[in-house]
Amino acid sequence: MAPRIVIDEREPRPWLRWAIAGAVAVVVGLLLWGGYGLALSVAGGDWAKMRARAQDLASERTALQEQAAQLERENQRLREQLTFTERSAEIDQMACATVRASLKELESELAELREQVVFYRDIVQPDETRAGLRVHAVSLRALSEERHFTTVVTLVQSVRGNRSVSGRASIVIDGLQGDEPLRLNLGELKSGDAGGFDFSFKFFQEIAVDFALPEGFIPSRMVISADPQGANNRIERQFDWDEILRG
Repeated sequence: MAPRIVIDEREPRPWLRWAIAGAVAVVVGLLLWGGYGLALSVAGGDWAKMRARAQDLASERTALQEQAAQLERENQRLREQLTFTERSAEIDQMACATVRASLKELESELAELREQVVFYRDIVQPDETRAGLRVHAVSLRALSEERHFTTVVTLVQSVRGNRSVSGRASIVIDGLQGDEPLRLNLGELKSGDAGGFDFSFKFFQEIAVDFALPEGFIPSRMVISADPQGANNRIERQFDWDEILRG
């Protein structure tokens, strides 16, 4: 006998459908919760790393700012030190220049004082060969106007007594006018008196003369002579023009 198939055409039970739907919802919820937890875990790890990196960068920036501030302070200190050193060097240079100028001035004054000592010693304590009237020195200086000069002749008398000497002195300049020798008498140039310049003194006297040389005249030497009154011992001394002009 063949088996009999019975088909139950009744509607499914309602509670079964709700049970299945609930089971599906639970499974879906579990899956969603697991995915959310996994996402939070991954995201939380990255956030911690990013936060730690940000903290490291902030610390590094703070350290760099402190280092930059320290370098700026050191740079300022070095600038101030350089300014002080440069100023000190400038002051030292100025001081050295002042000292050198003072030393040069003192040396010049000392040389002048030595000359004066020799000059006065020759007057008050002459040796036998230098006693009497003589031409001690002559100076020559060019003036601002072309071919104009000033000269100062110093006459001295080295004596042990208390006598004065007087007379006349002449100042002449030898040179060339073209190819011809020429002698110029400064007394004649100044006043038309070829006799020269009067002198009268006990120890020394300076005769100062300003003069101009003729155009084309080339001087070579200056000759100073003095004739004391009451004596026949005319004295004379010659000076090279270029030498006395250089001083």
